[in-house]
Amino acid sequence: MQVQINLQLLPTLMFVCKTWVIVSVGFTIHDERKYKLIKKNIFERTKDSDNWIISNSSYEELRSLDEIRAKVNYERVQDVLYCLDVLKRHVSPSNLKTIYKNLSNLSVERNPSILKLGYDGQYFTFFNKIVLGAENALPHEFIHASSSAYNHQKGIGYSGFVQYDSNKDIKICEGLNEGYTELLTARWFFNGVVKSNHNLVRIVELFEFFFDNPKDMETYYFNHNLPGFIKYMEQFSSKKEIIEILSLIDAIRKGEKIPSLIKFFDEAKILLKLYRMYQLHCQDPFKLKLFEEKIKQFPLARLALAGQKLKLFRDYSYGKMHNEEQKRR
Repeated sequence: MQVQINLQLLPTLMFVCKTWVIVSVGFTIHDERKYKLIKKNIFERTKDSDNWIISNSSYEELRSLDEIRAKVNYERVQDVLYCLDVLKRHVSPSNLKTIYKNLSNLSVERNPSILKLGYDGQYFTFFNKIVLGAENALPHEFIHASSSAYNHQKGIGYSGFVQYDSNKDIKICEGLNEGYTELLTARWFFNGVVKSNHNLVRIVELFEFFFDNPKDMETYYFNHNLPGFIKYMEQFSSKKEIIEILSLIDAIRKGEKIPSLIKFFDEAKILLKLYRMYQLHCQDPFKLKLFEEKIKQFPLARLALAGQKLKLFRDYSYGKMHNEEQKRR
């Protein structure tokens, strides 16, 4: 039996929970306004979904893998070779072109002062440079370096699912990208232990369910092919809705340090939208059950899902009794 998610339940949940949470936890109107402003600015671009993507083509490396590897001075990048070894065990050779290209001039700088800015590490696509505040941030930043390229002629950067235009100061899909980067980092380097972006990771992990082989999502990521990823997801929903979901994830990412209740409801909205999309196309009850278990990690989504199932049970029970009563007559 399929469960239909009714997103109209969210406003009711929002009213009940908002009253309790504001009193108990002390979210401020100022924080809510800050998050709403972030969200408003991000959603300005979604009004024109046909032009939301900055570049409709991914950055292609035409040289062969052997040609690219021949340019690498491995002695110069000794510090990061253990990360390369891990990637080689998990990633197909065809998806390693970018990291070998970047290794030819990658620089790594230790700078503990970035910890004061709230960063353990950063990767700068324009400079092809990793800056570390803490050593355990290297795997995450190395994966960024493995999926990033910069077109200096056009001023357009690509990093996994991210695209950004330096000339217009526009960046899209940072939320999906950060969550997926941390997901891969946790799996390959830390035995599944997520070090940061916990909620983003749990949201992004759901996208893997839409692939028969999750490795196909990796291919879009390591080839910085956001247009291809969106095109693939369009078989499950409209392009407009896919972009709205990705934009909501961006808002959550940008507002990650703001204690906003609206943000929590945006998380629930994303999860329920993805659940509806997956439910309509999934023919495997076991996989659907796994999907449900994942979204139940979020209390609001769990509450909304339970409410929908209760409504469905009541409607079904009433309908069944009504039909039996009609037969007796």
